[in-house]
Amino acid sequence: MKKGVLIVICIVLVTIPLVWFIQSSPKKITLNKVALHATATDCWMAINGNVYDATAYIASREHPGGAEILKGCGTDATSLYDARPADGKPHSANAREELQQYYIGTLSQ
Repeated sequence: MKKGVLIVICIVLVTIPLVWFIQSSPKKITLNKVALHATATDCWMAINGNVYDATAYIASREHPGGAEILKGCGTDATSLYDARPADGKPHSANAREELQQYYIGTLSQ
């Protein structure tokens, strides 16, 4: 009985860190996969090598540039993000910080 309990404890001690590692590893997403999410109601975009699901942000209608954000849906939107279409300026530090809450993975080749 004691040997069985020890085996269970060892399994738990090995499994928990492994599960944490798997869950904390960034998900790899191809640009082809991003391209499948190209609408206002399902919008993923790649920016600077990371992938973001902007669907909820679009639905909130809080984007100061209005529908301009839709140009990035399903694409590598790095150039749009770094030089906004309206004025050619990069997004603010606040916008870059807010973007992080929509992170879903890293862009893979």
